[in-house]
Amino acid sequence: MVRVADPVGHAVCADNQTLTMGSTTWDYFTPYDADAGAALRSLRKKVFREGGYERFVPSKEDLGVIQGKTRKTDPSLPPEERARILQQDAMIHLATRIQNILGEWGGEPDPAPDYSKKPRSIKALLREQGESGTHSILDIERVAAQPQAGAVSPMPPKRLKELFGTDRPTRQLVESKCQDPELMEDPLVTERWQGIYFTVYREDQPHELFFIGTSGD
Repeated sequence: MVRVADPVGHAVCADNQTLTMGSTTWDYFTPYDADAGAALRSLRKKVFREGGYERFVPSKEDLGVIQGKTRKTDPSLPPEERARILQQDAMIHLATRIQNILGEWGGEPDPAPDYSKKPRSIKALLREQGESGTHSILDIERVAAQPQAGAVSPMPPKRLKELFGTDRPTRQLVESKCQDPELMEDPLVTERWQGIYFTVYREDQPHELFFIGTSGD
């Protein structure tokens, strides 16, 4: 299911990243904006519009179970396998019921996702995907001063100098580090459901913002 995609910034680092336990390390170059929050919002909108994310779509059989139908199982299956399937379906029924109850408490239950169509919004996509996430920057909703879940935070200048030898790295310098474990295995990058960003320079002037992080399950 996992796919690394970047129709916006021509990601180069994540293409060389080994995926661990179902998560994805992603990266993006995007035009510079002094307001990192505005840059993040613009990037997320473009990634969503261009479909640069991973979407889990249940099988026809699983979808039937979500809708309350009973799955048909092959009578020739070993008892252990049939028991496993029944247990799995019971968990699906329970999760669906809990979602409906929570929706009722909120005043109106959420409509069941229509997997034949693209979600209408980023919010709807994230709600649909739940803990699986989208394996993209869409899983990051804000900018924060310090590392925290659901956010990107600025790479500390000291760490930038350690990685690149300068606090004003060029795109060429960033791309040269994309197979380097020093960057790709940095805890600020690999901590799931968050990421970091920093300014990329051209001719000693801010030119782009570089976002990199890890999300998905």
